[in-house]
Amino acid sequence: MKKFLFILFVLCTTLNITAQVYRGYRFIDSLLLRGEYLKVVDTCNKITLADSTNAGAYYRLGLAYLNLVPDDRSFGCFLKAFKADSTNKLFRYLVAKGYYEKGKNSRSKLLFRQLYAADSTNWTLAFYLTAILMNEKRYDECIDIFQQFRKRDSLNTMYLDKIGYAYLKKGAVGKSISYYEKSLSIDGKNINAIKNL
Repeated sequence: MKKFLFILFVLCTTLNITAQVYRGYRFIDSLLLRGEYLKVVDTCNKITLADSTNAGAYYRLGLAYLNLVPDDRSFGCFLKAFKADSTNKLFRYLVAKGYYEKGKNSRSKLLFRQLYAADSTNWTLAFYLTAILMNEKRYDECIDIFQQFRKRDSLNTMYLDKIGYAYLKKGAVGKSISYYEKSLSIDGKNINAIKNL
């Protein structure tokens, strides 16, 4: 069910962002929505044999593989889609996420930095980028990113907890405690803050 909702979300997002580019894919999109992934694979393979630079076909082929077999085939298709259309932010995101899941953080970080630079209000992009930066012990950069989100939503305890954790990892225990206490003042039952205090 989650995969179906993901495909529906991605298709709706894609169609809204680049409707003119994907008008010829309505049939394939309907197959995806009905869960007829083998037909999608067959159709998209025929398209990519005729046109090896067809980003839309590779993208849909990746979605089908993602639901059929969770392996490198879906990532390979997303990578081909991205190479065919490197300006597409959705393709860039899917490739960055694929690299992240494979543990290739240097490649993933570059793509997430580009995406985050284009949309610094997107928490998903910030989440992946800061996860990579935390692993690299670049705590000050993470704190700056978390602070930007905290300024937009000062009552969200998640941002306070993330700042507190970054300070804790950095070794600034006093500042860490201060942020966890602020978090608890907003939500006295915040388990994450209680656990880290």
